[in-house]
Amino acid sequence: MRPTPPEIYFATGALDIALCAVVFTLILVIKSLVDYSRTGPQLKDKIIKNYLTYTVFSVTRLAVYTYFLIFIQLLLGKSLYDAIVVIFSIQHDLTYALITACLFFFSATTYSFLKLLLYTPSTIISSWQYNVTRLYPIWNLLSPIGIKITGILLISFYFIPLVTALVISTYHSYSILQAYFATIILLSIITPRLTNFRRIKRRGNLQSANQPNILLIGTDTLRVDHISSFGYSRSTTPTIDELAKKSFCLTNCYTPLARTAPSLACLHTGILPQKMGIIDNFVDHSNTCIPDSALPKIFKENGYITKAISDWAGADLKKFNFGYDIVDTPEDQWNIKYYLRQGPMPLRLFLSLFSNNRIGKYLLPEIFYQAGNPLTQYLTNETINSISELATKESPFFLNVFMGTTHAPFGSEHPNYLKFSNGKYSGESKFVMFTYSDPNDVIDKQEQTVEAFDLDQIKNLYDGCIYNFDNAVKQILNHLTDTGLVDNTIVVIYSDHGTDFYENGVWGQGNTLFGRDHSARVPVIIHSPSYSAGIHIQQVTRQYDIAPTLLDLCNIPIPNGDGVSLKPLFENPHLDLNLPAYQETGIWLGDLPNMHPEHIRYPGLLELLDVPDISTGTLSIKPKFVPIIEKAKDRMIRKGKWKLIALPLNNRIEYFLFDMENDPDCQNNLTLQYPDIVKSLKNELAKHMSET
Repeated sequence: MRPTPPEIYFATGALDIALCAVVFTLILVIKSLVDYSRTGPQLKDKIIKNYLTYTVFSVTRLAVYTYFLIFIQLLLGKSLYDAIVVIFSIQHDLTYALITACLFFFSATTYSFLKLLLYTPSTIISSWQYNVTRLYPIWNLLSPIGIKITGILLISFYFIPLVTALVISTYHSYSILQAYFATIILLSIITPRLTNFRRIKRRGNLQSANQPNILLIGTDTLRVDHISSFGYSRSTTPTIDELAKKSFCLTNCYTPLARTAPSLACLHTGILPQKMGIIDNFVDHSNTCIPDSALPKIFKENGYITKAISDWAGADLKKFNFGYDIVDTPEDQWNIKYYLRQGPMPLRLFLSLFSNNRIGKYLLPEIFYQAGNPLTQYLTNETINSISELATKESPFFLNVFMGTTHAPFGSEHPNYLKFSNGKYSGESKFVMFTYSDPNDVIDKQEQTVEAFDLDQIKNLYDGCIYNFDNAVKQILNHLTDTGLVDNTIVVIYSDHGTDFYENGVWGQGNTLFGRDHSARVPVIIHSPSYSAGIHIQQVTRQYDIAPTLLDLCNIPIPNGDGVSLKPLFENPHLDLNLPAYQETGIWLGDLPNMHPEHIRYPGLLELLDVPDISTGTLSIKPKFVPIIEKAKDRMIRKGKWKLIALPLNNRIEYFLFDMENDPDCQNNLTLQYPDIVKSLKNELAKHMSET
């Protein structure tokens, strides 16, 4: 009987492995500190100084997780060498053990990098310090089948020696080795199953409630005119198109302010966000109270289970107290401490390779939920799991899933980022709007003209994101049918706002009120089992009409608010409600291109921002700048075919009147031709401003 080599016990070489992990971690940390950069607005030194200790803590925290990941992989690599020693009955050599451990670590890391580069390249690019075109030759070699085969080979090269060594140690009654290899094999098998997200496949509806369920499926920054059934030339939304055929589609629904926080606030309450003091995304935690008329609170009072699910784009669903029973979203994204916890690029990039799982979500949520990281399939699975769970409850549910799928930097999951792109494109925006990944560059580009962008490619990426979202809707609706809930569920497809692609000289959302209102108009599709006709409602509606409409469809009393129920339109689509829609611009990051030379201006974003409460780290606007920001906002009222824009100049307000039916691009100012209409709309706009 062969003697048990004591050198290959678990403890052998463990200290050397630990020291090796320290070396690799230090290399990453030093690299991170030398080229230190972080996410979020790069605030001035007087603010950053308040968080020097917190910065050290944040980097140390990420370094500890990095060390742990490296150590585990090196340890697994060493166990592979130990297995080889047992199989071939050779003398254990510490040098070869360390070499094998390092090769295993580099192989696992490289494989994770390549897999991420193929399936979600925007995750790589969001933490990439170098010219992104360096990745293209590598990416050209990748394919799903290649990644799959490589993964199978790596698993085989790992498990075959371990299993063989386990059999040999069992045959020779090496109890310690037997326990050692059995433990390694067991952990290697169980860990992926415990950490990966899985979809619950549960069928059957046990609900006994008569009230309909409410399922809201939203995506950030979705333009009305990029939906196929709304007239777009590309087939971006085949699933949504089918749903639209039996739904009510609002094609001229306006958000009062094309930024996420104000839009979500008015969507949930039926109240203008200005009345709640939410005039942009930078809201301090002391001002996040929401009226009791918020939809989740009202539905909960009427026996509903309420839940919200989102990625980085929907952090406001947790920041604001809308009254959900369950909120599965990240923390507030507009927070300096949150950005610091995401750490410098090299550490963030390494951790992102291994954090797209349950452990990453709970231990490293800042990495898991990093802005620009496509989580569409994860959110789809979580929504399906939630529907499966809620289907077993007697109470109806109000479920809202809000995705960042169509938000800049327009990175989507494989193969959707290739869906509409030119395969020969070789610029920096091959996978994602690359100039968006650096926070300083975001502000700089805000002030530049269209020549600074590969606009055609960016639109291709954007349409791929929309197709990605449509596929998520398809999976969710199919599961709704599988669980037997489809005939008792009101489904709403929505967005918070749209975006501009330089149709009016600017890009982004909420920066201009001219043109076809690409930012201001939001797509809303309401499917109720009580109605089967597919109707496109062309007349002006408002985002804050959605809340009273849903309550009315569920026969729940509507509280006082600014919105009105659109249910009468469902009964009589030809009814003209003659609703006025109001819109104002958001906070500009800097001077916009083509801005009127006399337009009221204010400092750039970095000078506007402050952290009033150092302990929370929440970003907000300095109070001294609020009056000038309010004064500088462009404002608009749309009523029927008429749109009146008020442009605040240094010594006056200049008005523009447009006929949106005959001049949707807003080329002909008709203020002189129709003075009575101008006067009427000015009075309504003035009344609206005095009330808000």
